[in-house]
Amino acid sequence: MTQDQPNRLDRIEATQAVHSQILNELAVAHRELTEFSVQQAQRTEERLTRSEQLAQQNSEAIAQLVTATNRNTAAIARHDEALTRIEEQTRQNAENMSRLEQRMNQLSELVTTSTTETIQLVARQAVQAERDRQAWQEDRQTWQAEIRRIWEYLERQTGNGNGRSEQ
Repeated sequence: MTQDQPNRLDRIEATQAVHSQILNELAVAHRELTEFSVQQAQRTEERLTRSEQLAQQNSEAIAQLVTATNRNTAAIARHDEALTRIEEQTRQNAENMSRLEQRMNQLSELVTTSTTETIQLVARQAVQAERDRQAWQEDRQTWQAEIRRIWEYLERQTGNGNGRSEQ
C-alpha cells in the first residue's frame, strides 16, 4: 500500500456519503412532491364540488331575480371572491410546482456529477493499484536478486558450506 492510498479511500467514502445524502434529499423531495400532488388533487376536487354548489346557488338566485335582486348581488360577490381565491391559489401552486421542479433538476444534476466523479475516482484507483502491483513485483524481483547475490557471496566465503573456512 502506498502512503496516499488511505486518502483515496477517504475520498471515496466522502463521495459515497455525499451520494447517500443527495439520494436521501431526492427521496424527501419526491415524497414531498407526491404529498403535494395528492393534496392538490383533493383541493381541486373540493373546489370543483364547491364551484358546482355555487353554480347551483347562482341558478336559483337568477330564477328569483325579480324578488331577490339584493341576495343575487351578494351571491355574485361571494362567487367572485371564491374565484379570486382559486385563481390566487392556482398561481401559488404553479409557483410551488416550478420551485420543486427546479430543485429536482438541481438534485438530479448533483447526482449525475457525483456519479461521474466516483467513476473517475474508481478508474484512477484501479490504474494506481496496477502501478503499485507492478512496482511491488519489481521490488520483489530486486530483493530476490539481492538475496541470491548475498547467499552466493556467503557460500563463497564459507567454502565448504559448514560455516568454517578451509584456509
